Amino acid sequence: MSASRRHLNGRNDPETAFGGIDVWGPLLSNMQAWTRQVSDTNVGIQREWLGFIDRRLKADMALTQELAGCKAPDEVMRTYVDFMQAAFADYQKEFTTIAKFGGALAGEAIETIQAAGEQTAESFATGPHERLPSRKRQSSAPPTH
Repeated sequence: MSASRRHLNGRNDPETAFGGIDVWGPLLSNMQAWTRQVSDTNVGIQREWLGFIDRRLKADMALTQELAGCKAPDEVMRTYVDFMQAAFADYQKEFTTIAKFGGALAGEAIETIQAAGEQTAESFATGPHERLPSRKRQSSAPPTH
């Protein structure tokens, strides 16, 4: 077995590497939950974005109909101005919505890491208290009989 697989006390079994305390289990368990949250958030962002693009494309296509109905240059100008103002407002709102998804995910990541840390600390406090092998100091004085 390679030296890189050995743990602090020389054992190779990750379940007992720290005196029988599972150090990585809580982190891995919580990371699985967080990975699901990332996936769900990603799906939510994609669904939101596709809905937004659908709405904007409909507005973009409606612009040509509105422009075709204009009778004078000032109507064309007003139609473009209204369209651009609505588009800027829509994009601003959409980016804010997507940013909220990211903010929520960041908060969930912090909660996940805290939960894993608390579970690991609890397992250290309540787990088996087997002492790790210690090195005995060698005395420089000759042994006495």
